Amino acid sequence: MPRFKMLLLFATIYPAICSAANFEDNFNDGDMAGWSFSGINPGPWSATTGEMQSASTQTAHAGNTPGSPGAALITGLVTPDRFSLEADIRVIGDVPGQAPGNWGHAGFVWGWSDSTRFNTSYLRTHADQVTSFGIPGGAENLLSIPGAVNDVVYHMKIDVNSSSQVMSLMIDGQSTTFSGVDFQEININSGGSIGLITWGERVGYDNVVFKNLSAIFSDSFEGFS
Repeated sequence: MPRFKMLLLFATIYPAICSAANFEDNFNDGDMAGWSFSGINPGPWSATTGEMQSASTQTAHAGNTPGSPGAALITGLVTPDRFSLEADIRVIGDVPGQAPGNWGHAGFVWGWSDSTRFNTSYLRTHADQVTSFGIPGGAENLLSIPGAVNDVVYHMKIDVNSSSQVMSLMIDGQSTTFSGVDFQEININSGGSIGLITWGERVGYDNVVFKNLSAIFSDSFEGFS
């Protein structure tokens, strides 16, 4: 096929390729098929309301101590070199024993091996910010979200490119990009599982969409050299 025809074909199919999701869940079926659970609170999740929620009966947030976070992970997925993850996120409420003023965390995990080794980006409603960092040892990188409140749905998305070491973060009109040292402080862990986090509060997630962009770009450009 002549090169210009190949390019024309690529231009035609490229938007459709990029819009294809590898995994998505709106929880309208009321179940949690396709999800696995890890960390200190692996059990108390449900999706009976059309939104996946952690329960109010779980271990309260204990800062960055090992074992404090829990995660809902997409079954069978390994964090690729390039991907995007987005969802509607909501902080619903605290749990018994939660420290006053230190709750309100909802967002993403990737590179998850266990509750002591993972990368994360999550909204802190109690601090009006999104924090992004890797554990162990990564410095926090912050995005200000003025007026963040509980029981409000926020749409959050991350796009991570480990090859170029660039990560973009978007949440309800606010956005930022991390590169260089900042990227490395966030993306400490490679491989591992990918999904959603709870730091011991009751949180809700909906309209989750994951895309493996490594596979998209590898397959799309094959034969165009």
